Amino acid sequence: MKTKAFTALITAALIGGFGNTLLASNPQDPWLFLSLRFLIAGIIVTWWIPQFKTLNRKLILASILEVASVITLVLALSTINVALATIVGALTPILSLLINKLTNHQPVTIKILIPITLGLTATILIATTNPPTPNTTTGTILIIASTILGLTGSTLNGWYGSHTSPWTRTALTNIIGAIALTPILIINLTDTQATHPTWNMIIPALLVAILSGIISKSLNLYALNTLPIPVVMQSSTLSLVTAVTTAAIFLNQPITVNTILGIIIGTLSIITLIWVMKNKKLN
Repeated sequence: MKTKAFTALITAALIGGFGNTLLASNPQDPWLFLSLRFLIAGIIVTWWIPQFKTLNRKLILASILEVASVITLVLALSTINVALATIVGALTPILSLLINKLTNHQPVTIKILIPITLGLTATILIATTNPPTPNTTTGTILIIASTILGLTGSTLNGWYGSHTSPWTRTALTNIIGAIALTPILIINLTDTQATHPTWNMIIPALLVAILSGIISKSLNLYALNTLPIPVVMQSSTLSLVTAVTTAAIFLNQPITVNTILGIIIGTLSIITLIWVMKNKKLN
């Protein structure tokens, strides 16, 4: 098993899950928060800009697609409930398995389907804890588009990023996000009727920028250099379990029987995935 890559993946999932809790703690204005998060991360990573000459067009496209995925997700969440968004997002390991089969002719085996199925089950249990709010057709289309955009970006990174530093690719994604979303921040600052950033928003945005936007993202890309794409996608289950657990501890979010079952099954899916990777092969 690629120990360093898998350690990086687990660490990225844990940090990303905690970052999601910070994001949930600041629901005032998602667009303003997102623009702040990208701007802060973009400023921090500017010293990586000289390394951009090592990037090829496919990796630049990957970063654009990943930013587009985030923007589309925020658009979708204004018209659908989080449960549907979470469940659709949990389908990415299955979709990546199909891509692997079609492009690399790798067979889909029971050995890898077990942790993926457990992860999907855990996600459904956790996501459906609260009564769902109505979804719209537009929102459903947007969340599917967001999932496809994100998966395509990750797949391109997995295929073409092995000879480029993960930190450089992370820097590019954050700078593209900052360029795309900074106009929202400018509009908010100049419009007296709009929500203005406060320290209660800036500090969580700073933490999310560093933890999720830079550290977790870079570790995830490092893992993509070595591990199969479906395995990396499966780490979203651990992020969800971490987010739910830390939200219960720090935000006093209620814990239900479904949530507990989801945490247990989600943890079991990661343990099973580790076992599969340790005993190698996925096919």
